[in-house]
Amino acid sequence: MLRYLKTGLAVLMTSLAGAAHGQLTVELTAPASTPNDATVYIAGTFNGWDPGNSAYALTPGVDNVHVITLPDSVRGYIEFKFTLGTWESVEQSAQGFDVPNRSTSVPATGAATYTGSVATWRNIDTWPLPNSTATDGVSILDFDFELPQLNRTRRIWIYLPPDYSDTDKRYPVIYMQDGQNVFDVATSFLGEWEVDETLDELHATGDWGAIVVAIANGEGDRANEYHPWPGEYGGGQGDLYVDFLVDTLKPYIDANYRTLANARNTAVGGSSSAGLLAFYAGTREPGSFGRVLAFSSAFFANPEVYDFVAGGGPAPEPVRYSMISGENETVGSLSPGVFADAQLDMVNTMAEAGYDVGGDVQSVLPPDGAHAEWFWAREFSTAYSFLYDRNLDSDGDAVPDYADNCIVAVNSDQRDTNGDGYGNACDGDIDNDGHTNFADLVLFQDRFYTTDADTDLDGDGFVNFIDLSILSDLFFLAPGPSGAAP
Repeated sequence: MLRYLKTGLAVLMTSLAGAAHGQLTVELTAPASTPNDATVYIAGTFNGWDPGNSAYALTPGVDNVHVITLPDSVRGYIEFKFTLGTWESVEQSAQGFDVPNRSTSVPATGAATYTGSVATWRNIDTWPLPNSTATDGVSILDFDFELPQLNRTRRIWIYLPPDYSDTDKRYPVIYMQDGQNVFDVATSFLGEWEVDETLDELHATGDWGAIVVAIANGEGDRANEYHPWPGEYGGGQGDLYVDFLVDTLKPYIDANYRTLANARNTAVGGSSSAGLLAFYAGTREPGSFGRVLAFSSAFFANPEVYDFVAGGGPAPEPVRYSMISGENETVGSLSPGVFADAQLDMVNTMAEAGYDVGGDVQSVLPPDGAHAEWFWAREFSTAYSFLYDRNLDSDGDAVPDYADNCIVAVNSDQRDTNGDGYGNACDGDIDNDGHTNFADLVLFQDRFYTTDADTDLDGDGFVNFIDLSILSDLFFLAPGPSGAAP
């Protein structure tokens, strides 16, 4: 009896405090499995969905009852969820499934109370997870991949195309942010992009395929890492994060997987703040990322990005951009259409700076677009098909970009006679063993003054001293642009 009296008094006192200040009081019963030292947080439309904001930590009471009184400014319709400090520990159903956002309407004046309970908390320290929706092509690259530029670690997933293990093909690579939401509803925050399912379906219809590397966001550091400049939403670590992508992660992936590593076959993508980051990464590093997928980009969070584009101009080899936002899309208290307006402003800025917005920029504003994973999932194939248009010939040499990977010497036909995905003129690996070495030199000598296609590196129809010079430039390098790039 005393126990129930204490609980009732605790709730009554909190409710009275809320009534005195005219605020919403939230009372939550946590599951018995909640660790004794855990802190329960509320995250929602009123705090940027921050899962571990100390200002929104609930106060524990007896019988696993946790209480918080929200600021008086939290009024009207709100959506929210409970966590143990990260989205990796968000509330779930008793069966281990994600639950819909909670919601309530807070009156314009006066006090209100919301009561609820959590069945269990998510735990994603294992793989595959119960109720995972990831396809067979998805696996964990590393639970704790190091970001030395930021002195942090991050969980990273990788998707390999259906024929990866059955061929010697090399593939384009897409580096996606907010990795929790890319492949799997079991790790997602508000749904998944279904990138693996979409690419599997495209591959079944004849698409070449692509590798996707999905990097988990930094939870409380998300805005700091995804916003290049400091602002009202956080930020200032975007350059360090881009350094991580360019100097640490991309070299690792190119060294350990069969990638088409040149810029025109490498994309960076994301949505919202991650869309801002992806756009910035591709614009800052066109030699690494020649393709950009930027959905619902929060350019308004870092207006400096407009000056960055205006002052730079397009790269010598143009970057291809896909930008998609909902015509009336909004989130939280932002005005409807804020993302569309920001996107249109960016397209205009790019045009004024000399970008070919008619050829290199896809700008789409669907009327029903929303700030949600279902929308980005729906639009992913549209962006992918634009970024990796198999008929695209950026440099006008009559060879589609996906087959045009040579950067060492001019080769008008870009033949790939050994089928490794690289045009001959940048591929001295004649025996196709992954290394350009003395074994290739022996083969070259045997074929000198012949018309052997594999050894005719400049594509002029003869194997001669010009080809030997190209082979010398490539000696001890891995085949293709990954080894030959300056």
